[in-house]
Amino acid sequence: MTQFKAGSVKEARKTLAAAVSTYNWMESQADHPTVWVSHVFRREAEAMILGNRSAFLEGKYQPQDNDERLALLGICQFQGLYSAAAGLYAEAFAADPGLAEQMTAQCVQRAAGEALPVDQIEVLQTESRYLAARCAALAARGAGTDVARLSDVERSRWRRQAREWLAADLGAWDKTLNSDSKVNRDLARKMITLWQGEQDFASIRDAAALQNLSAAEREECTALWQQVAAVLSQPQATR
Repeated sequence: MTQFKAGSVKEARKTLAAAVSTYNWMESQADHPTVWVSHVFRREAEAMILGNRSAFLEGKYQPQDNDERLALLGICQFQGLYSAAAGLYAEAFAADPGLAEQMTAQCVQRAAGEALPVDQIEVLQTESRYLAARCAALAARGAGTDVARLSDVERSRWRRQAREWLAADLGAWDKTLNSDSKVNRDLARKMITLWQGEQDFASIRDAAALQNLSAAEREECTALWQQVAAVLSQPQATR
């Protein structure tokens, strides 16, 4: 906000985008006062810096660059606009093919700097493709405030996108599992284990939900979670 007031509009938007994209803004995560303070500052910054925010929320404006896309993720996640959030992630990753890998690497660095396991998990829950996949899976399930009119085809598309994001992320975390850093290997194992218990993935993981899908899609979902289990079952390095 200080940058914006000083006339550095572009820099202010970039700073806001960086802050928003390294946090989990879902309302379910707002479980202590510090988080709510962060939400207050985010809303103030959005109102000041994102002049097209209201138009975007009304479906009358599309962000023009990744700074705008990433900066709008916070309000979409908090308001349960999961289809809109997943769309922002998809556009951001398409505009910058290296962005997702870069953000995953940055997440590992942030989590490695935390001493307590609970704080490490909190950081891991901000990882970009994990959050993107959660939003896509929630939209596919019909959760949220902007998915009532999604067709079956659109819901299937979001399920497929969630699987693709998780598969790509699994490849990145699998590499981390084989890194020279024990801290990073432990973080990778914690992250992949987190997926197995994440309720937002129920629509693409749990047996009861899979029964409602086509045989082909059930097979794709099952194959993904078999890959997840296979990666976790690898012998742990001792170095």
